[in-house]
Formats: sequence, C-alpha cells, structure tokens
Amino acid sequence: MKRLILVAALIWSGTAWGQDDVYGDGATANVNVYRDNVVVVLDASGSMGGKMGSMRKMAAAKKALRTVLNSVSDTTHVGVLVFSASNVKDDWIYPLGPVDKKKLTAAINQPEPYGGTPLGGYIKQGADRLLEARKAQFGYGTYRLLVVTDGEASD
Repeated sequence: MKRLILVAALIWSGTAWGQDDVYGDGATANVNVYRDNVVVVLDASGSMGGKMGSMRKMAAAKKALRTVLNSVSDTTHVGVLVFSASNVKDDWIYPLGPVDKKKLTAAINQPEPYGGTPLGGYIKQGADRLLEARKAQFGYGTYRLLVVTDGEASD
C-alpha cells in the first residue's frame, strides 16, 4: 500500500513582532523584526484520488493540512501552491500572506485530483517564493516549505 508523504520541518517559533533597539540609544520600539513564513506545495495529481486505507489520499492530505495550519500563529504568513487540480484557475490558491483561517480552510478544501505530478517544478516555485520573502525581510524570520504528496512524481 502506498502511503501519503507529508514532508515538513515545522517548528512554530516565538512571536513575529518584537521589541528592538532601532535607534541605538537603548529605547525600544515595536518593529517587524521577523515573520514566520510557510509555503505549502499540495499535490492534487490524479494519484491523490486513490485510496489510503478507507480514505482518499486527497481527503487525508486536506485533513492533515487543516489540522497543521490551524495551529499556526495569526502573525505567520502562509501560502498554498497546488498543482494538477482539475478545478483551480490559479495554482496559488492562497498566496503567501497573512493568515485568514476561514479563507485558508476554504482554499485547502477546494482542489480536486487530476493530471500528472510535476513535483520538482512546484517545489522550486514554492522555494523561490520563500526566497523572495526572505529578501523582502532582509533575511530575518523563518522560511518553511511543506510538501504534501503521495510521492509519485512524474518529473
């Protein structure tokens, strides 16, 4: 039996907002010191329509994502990138940005399995988006790529 693979290094660290001595005189100000960033690459290829035990792989993936992402801090920026879904127009079903848990849940529930598995290209696209965020934040923050797939890549 094939198993769903959930690859992640998710460690939710401290607050994304902090006190910093921005003036060099010992005074502190609230500034955006760093932000946690998570990009999810979600496999919605045809193989995700298969079963894993009594549950479809896609249903298991969505359930796992909802559970994990429901625990993220409201200050975390999250993005969800899906590939091969039959019913989405934009692969970024939730562009990297502030968490709106209601919209995030709706986005995760949307994709339906279809097509091939260009996993490598989408991992690169997700990683590139995290690199853009890192550059915009001057290297401060955390940057995590979460890949949800059954591991059957076609590229």
